[in-house]
Amino acid sequence: MEIDIAPQRMGYEFSLTEDAIRETDVTSLVTVLDEAAEDYARQLTQALLQTANAVTRATGNVVHAGDEHLSFEHIYQALDAMEFELDENDQLVTPSLVMHPDTAAGLEPLTPEQETRLAELKNQKLQEALARRRGRRLS
Repeated sequence: MEIDIAPQRMGYEFSLTEDAIRETDVTSLVTVLDEAAEDYARQLTQALLQTANAVTRATGNVVHAGDEHLSFEHIYQALDAMEFELDENDQLVTPSLVMHPDTAAGLEPLTPEQETRLAELKNQKLQEALARRRGRRLS
């Protein structure tokens, strides 16, 4: 599959007054460089998130909550759609979920039924990953 991700230009312009240069005003230089670094980090983060969004949309790994708050069902749906890998000891490598702290704070604690569903899903993903590994070894 090919994804067309256009190159993105990043940069920052800054200037110092002649007096700041003549007087070797290090504080002015550090302030301007700090602003440049902050702006560049913002640009880089935006480009990274746009690229990740394009890739996940293209691979079908997007779960839309719509107007709802993020819930266990949304997370479960996302995990169910993913292909898990095994480490060198045939242990399941589970994905990390990264979210804004406010979003994480809004999640309800897991019920015993939800914990059971997650355990069953992990076992299913383990069996699938082991089957894929066996298939590759037989080839």
